[in-house]
Amino acid sequence: MTIEGSQCKCGFKTISLRPTCPRCGRTMEQRKFFDEGKVLSYVSLKVQPEGHDEPMDLVMVEIDNGPQFVCWTDEPMKAEQRIKVYQDGGIIRCKSP
Repeated sequence: MTIEGSQCKCGFKTISLRPTCPRCGRTMEQRKFFDEGKVLSYVSLKVQPEGHDEPMDLVMVEIDNGPQFVCWTDEPMKAEQRIKVYQDGGIIRCKSP
């Protein structure tokens, strides 16, 4: 599987579909990135966001040959752990592969 995003010739990558690069202003190209990567950082939320009954934690990830970004998880993570990224109703989540 893949995650859709954008990449600029200057090297900037994002999982959002952007028409122009926020770094250099050039036109960005649509690209598909791998859906696997690794955990860079993990934080366990002490107070759950409104409307969420289950524990939800934030993970900073870097997908293979792709961008770094923050996603949600409902399982404990460790730095350097391999993860799989997926979309769930428009929300980017990650889990152990």
